[in-house]
Amino acid sequence: MDIPLTSDALDIAFHPDPTTTIIAAGLLSGKVQLIDYSSTPTSPANFKKTLTLRPSIKSTRALAFADNATLYTASKDRSLFAIDTHTGVIRSHWANTHAAPPSRMITLDSGMLVTGDDDGAVKLWDPRLPTTSASTSSSSEGPAAKKTKLSGAGSTNVVQPTTATPVRTYTHHFDWISDLLWCNHVAPPRSAQSKGKKKAAEQDNDDAAITLRSRLVCTSGDGTLSVIDFRQGGSGGAKTEGEGKKVGSVKGVEVSEDQEDELLAVAAVKGGSKFVVGTQLGTLSVWAPTRAMLDHVDRIPGHPASVDTLCPLYDPSSTLDNDVVSRFAQDDDVLLTGSSDGLIRILHIGPPHTLLGVLADHGGNGMPVERIRRKGRWVASIGHESAIKWSDLADLLDGDSGDEDEEEEEGTKKKMKMRAMGKDDSDDDDDDEEEDESDEDDDSPGEPVSKPDEDDDSDSDSDSDGPSAPRAEAPKTKAAQLSKGIAKGALLAPPTAASSGWDDDEDDERSNKRGKKGGVKKEMKGQDQANAKRAERAAFFSDL
Repeated sequence: MDIPLTSDALDIAFHPDPTTTIIAAGLLSGKVQLIDYSSTPTSPANFKKTLTLRPSIKSTRALAFADNATLYTASKDRSLFAIDTHTGVIRSHWANTHAAPPSRMITLDSGMLVTGDDDGAVKLWDPRLPTTSASTSSSSEGPAAKKTKLSGAGSTNVVQPTTATPVRTYTHHFDWISDLLWCNHVAPPRSAQSKGKKKAAEQDNDDAAITLRSRLVCTSGDGTLSVIDFRQGGSGGAKTEGEGKKVGSVKGVEVSEDQEDELLAVAAVKGGSKFVVGTQLGTLSVWAPTRAMLDHVDRIPGHPASVDTLCPLYDPSSTLDNDVVSRFAQDDDVLLTGSSDGLIRILHIGPPHTLLGVLADHGGNGMPVERIRRKGRWVASIGHESAIKWSDLADLLDGDSGDEDEEEEEGTKKKMKMRAMGKDDSDDDDDDEEEDESDEDDDSPGEPVSKPDEDDDSDSDSDSDGPSAPRAEAPKTKAAQLSKGIAKGALLAPPTAASSGWDDDEDDERSNKRGKKGGVKKEMKGQDQANAKRAERAAFFSDL
């Protein structure tokens, strides 16, 4: 289901209050819209736009809720705005906050604000600090406005722009900040340069000792990941320069080695002990702070295009204890990934790493998934379109819909499965023909059909053609819970993959399908053919 908007959405954010059903959208036109989804969303008419403001004539590129009443927005003209969501009044307007347009924004538990811009600068702001009157100096975006007139709820709000001083400024990145992640109770990253100093500090009970505390994780288009500890980064409003210095030379900052690929998104898994990063080439990289952050420790291939956004399926703020989703979503090892091919995939971070299915499709054809946000049972996502795609997580775990046997729906599921595995629809035509021939041979009169071996680890409930056999106990793990729901027909999942990824060889996939459909006899036949090919290959190379 799509929520129509007046222009393309660049960022979205759910209201932090678990009982408040509001989502905010920042638009390309500069408008900020608040949408109420309190009515059960069954059609676009159920969504009500409660507030529409236009803080700037330039696009609203990022936004974030600070508390139950304040929404911060960042515009392309380098301005930051604080909006009272209850009254629709603009509380403050900070002008010329960055040298380049802001690209990302998050709020911290303390009420402070972090922004990143297109030049790689990261700044920490404290809204409680006093501001000064802003000058009308010119910039690449034009002269700063002397006054900002905003209309909403039938009244006009005039805001005087002011200048705020950041608490911290970091410039160790030289390209745009693609994502920001605030992590609580994270161990400091270890590097070869600073390992000895930190060990000595730990023995001396110094503040630089290895302790679990909050840190900021940044990803950048320059191909590096950094971890910032605000408690060690300079004093007052002093600027901490990092560009041009060696890795680890900036106090309170650890920067990874160059990954030779744009890092686009980051999310924490396994209780914050690991980070998953999306890249331009489509490979997910896994980072472990306790094992050094200078480079990744694992890679997860499989996405055929860039991974632009990540969203943990686990929502610690959810209080919907009676909801079906809350019983299964208390596991932060499951991620929603948004790719430039338009699909939102569900991935379990292992090992083994497993693709569980596809949640939504933005249509492909150059329609990427730029942002994914989750609250309770609802998932909102945006791309290059004037709409918010609305998905229900309950569909993952619901039973049969009654329509899954229809030919049209089966065809849609099949196409989505092939796209999720990075293949064209035509790639599976030959498989279907061979499978049909296999079914005719194995289901001939007088020939009993053997069941697949129960000890085969490659078998999956989601791949079985018939109804699943009842289980004595419900699955205990999150991945098993989702796999069970997908097997019931809510989603179409590819075969369970090995830890290296799920984009398996086409020949291996065809062999697996034959084995599952044709039983033990067909599986043995396939094994004999494989052994024969190996023997021919060995003989060929022995003659060289």
